[in-house]
Amino acid sequence: AAGPLANMVLAFLCVLVYIVLSLITLPYLTNVDVFLWLQTFMSLSFSLAFVNILLIAFNLLPIFPLDGGNILHALMEMIFGRSNADLITLIVSVPVLGLLVVFAVMTRDFIMLGFCVLMALSISTLNRSLLHWINLGVNYVFRRPAYYYMRGDYERAVKIYTKRIEKDSSAVVSQYFMRANCYLVMGQVLQAASDVERVLKIQPNHPLVLHLRGEIYALEKNYDAALELYERSLKTNPHWAIPYFDIGSIQLDQGNAQAAVESINKAISLQARMPIFYLVRSLAHFRLGDLTSAHADQDYAIRISRKEALVMMDVNHNLYENNLDWAKEFYERILKNSPDDGLALHGYADACRVNSEYSQAVEIYSRAIKSLPKEPRLYMGRAKSYLKLGRVEEAKNDLENIASVTNIIHLKRQSNELLRSINSQFEGVQ
Repeated sequence: AAGPLANMVLAFLCVLVYIVLSLITLPYLTNVDVFLWLQTFMSLSFSLAFVNILLIAFNLLPIFPLDGGNILHALMEMIFGRSNADLITLIVSVPVLGLLVVFAVMTRDFIMLGFCVLMALSISTLNRSLLHWINLGVNYVFRRPAYYYMRGDYERAVKIYTKRIEKDSSAVVSQYFMRANCYLVMGQVLQAASDVERVLKIQPNHPLVLHLRGEIYALEKNYDAALELYERSLKTNPHWAIPYFDIGSIQLDQGNAQAAVESINKAISLQARMPIFYLVRSLAHFRLGDLTSAHADQDYAIRISRKEALVMMDVNHNLYENNLDWAKEFYERILKNSPDDGLALHGYADACRVNSEYSQAVEIYSRAIKSLPKEPRLYMGRAKSYLKLGRVEEAKNDLENIASVTNIIHLKRQSNELLRSINSQFEGVQ
């Protein structure tokens, strides 16, 4: 409310100046030069008062992220909680913005129309799914490799980044960094580390690249090196949430759950709409025996993004390691009310497989496939579980199915590599 209140004060002062000059001062002046100067100042006061009144009216519109939208969101959060406040603010903002767009079109005010587009993008941040689809559309037009990254088709993104690296040496740092991210989420840690080292030779203190190198160290369980790089990243930008989260993840893995909660609290205070932040904090609360807080964090992560909360990216599967008790409690709470929830079954099966419970993983993957028959990662997970159980033919069937349900290159490549490995082993036995 500070913005509108400041405009109200300024408008009041300008009106007061206008009244004093027009009714008290100017009628009694005899000096022409002073009269003309004060008359100009009076006109300026009137204009400033009018502009401030317009700003008050515009900024108090209940459209996020205008002041009125933020006031509405704050009030709704006080009454209904953050996730419900997001939804209510979204529901109110969209139709009001629609009316503003109609007004801008009718008056041919293209500047206002441009502001409306920017406000629409800001409104989309209130709903992660809506923001995802908007980002997909924007990236498809302007940043095609980022579009493929968001779709999970990392191999296609890698090919574009590689072409750009070969073509344009001036953009090499950003392209190497983005390609390293793609390699990392595909599980190709050596290739990711190689790209990161190339960038660090060019820019040794690049904060994003330092942090990515720290994440690679963390995957390798080299926690001392990872923490050192996270701290260096924070010195560059102390308001960056992700290093605090990654520090908390390491503290949790080292058995210090209370310190992990404090670090992740800091991350959430800086960036509140990341489902994985709440999931890792729920694990920390679970380890501390605080089931109420653990359940609250799990539920909030699901409200932010059901898919991201229930199905981990492969690179984050280390969260499941030695935490099957937490995963079982988490997913069975969901499945108790929705036994055929494909996303919950997917996440539960991944947790079982990561913890070497292969028979249980096969059973849960099979249930998930009935709900999500077009999800290639389910077939991949079940195939890997079948292989651990020695059920080769069933694994081969699942790997062959992957090509028919997806066009994602790296998944098809991985399935083909596994098939070739199985066939070569079988030929060796023969």
